[in-house]
Amino acid sequence: MNHTRTAPLSLSLAIVAFLSMAARAQSVGPPVPGDEPAETPDEATKSAAAEPATDDVITVRATDDAPRTPAEAIRRKLDLSDRDKQVLINVRDNTQSVDEPGFYLMLSKVAALPSLDKPQRLQLDSPAIPNLALSPDDYRHKPMRLLVRVHTVSELTTDARHSSRLMSASPYWPSDKAVWKIHAVGVEPQSGTGLPGQPIVIYSPIKPPDLPGDGPGKDGYVEYGEKKAPLYSILAVFYKAIKTTSRGSENESRRCMQYPVVLAWQWDKVAEVPSGQPSTYIAAGVIAMGVLLAGAIFAFLRKRAKRYKQSGGMWQTYQPRREAEPDEPVDEDEPTEVDPDLAAAAREYRTAMGLDESSEPGDAPAEGKADSEESP
Repeated sequence: MNHTRTAPLSLSLAIVAFLSMAARAQSVGPPVPGDEPAETPDEATKSAAAEPATDDVITVRATDDAPRTPAEAIRRKLDLSDRDKQVLINVRDNTQSVDEPGFYLMLSKVAALPSLDKPQRLQLDSPAIPNLALSPDDYRHKPMRLLVRVHTVSELTTDARHSSRLMSASPYWPSDKAVWKIHAVGVEPQSGTGLPGQPIVIYSPIKPPDLPGDGPGKDGYVEYGEKKAPLYSILAVFYKAIKTTSRGSENESRRCMQYPVVLAWQWDKVAEVPSGQPSTYIAAGVIAMGVLLAGAIFAFLRKRAKRYKQSGGMWQTYQPRREAEPDEPVDEDEPTEVDPDLAAAAREYRTAMGLDESSEPGDAPAEGKADSEESP
């Protein structure tokens, strides 16, 4: 009877305990959207900074992609888009002309490049000019610095009134802006400023500054001889290599020549030392060698003087190699040896003269004895 009553009671207690646990779990469950308390501005900022970005796992700052050097900035400005590549795909080396869309496209890019100061210019490569024509693909559209000696300067224009220096109109280049064509000779820096090198053709949106004389005249052309050809350090972009036929002289036949073509955007004139005067580097080297030699001589003399002073002077350190023996006095009464030949000649003379052999050579006979021998 008691067991029957306790069974429903325990079942009811279990049901009540289960319902209370379920209610407690529901009270601590995830919050319903819209029921959360609003965050303060400071808490919202902290949570946004602490949570990583969901779209990009690694975030890149905008300044990390910026060029670090002016030379790198120039290389990025020369990067070609897909449209640029479609225009330049028809450019070929070893043709006779550069009058093509790709030329004006690259010229417009070069005209927009910034100028560089001397330390920044040194960041650009300085290849040997003959290598530009030998391996054009290795230097295509790359910026570089070159040392050239200018011989001819021509102004090109789209004006039909100047047919001798006419250039084609192009959508990539303003029709009212001239282009300067320069024939020059490359000068290798290690060979000095006086030795010529590879001929080179230069196109530039700006005229070379500080040209000797008045520069190009009304006809837009000027030519300089070997002695007056100015020297420039230029910043340029290699375009391609061309082949033209040289005019040659009366005694020379015409021949095909290969020239590299570059597009220059900066010209810096190089000061040259007049002929007959030593260059700055040579003069500096001579002065440096003279200073070093004078210092070495001074150090040597100072060391010698210090050594003599420590030893008490030069004359006290002198020691003869051997001591001289004193001369012995000569006894005049002591008989000296007579030459045997001379003694034999003296005896023969005494015998011939009838002298006594016991007498000394040179003794004269007595007068009394001579008279006694002569009497009968």
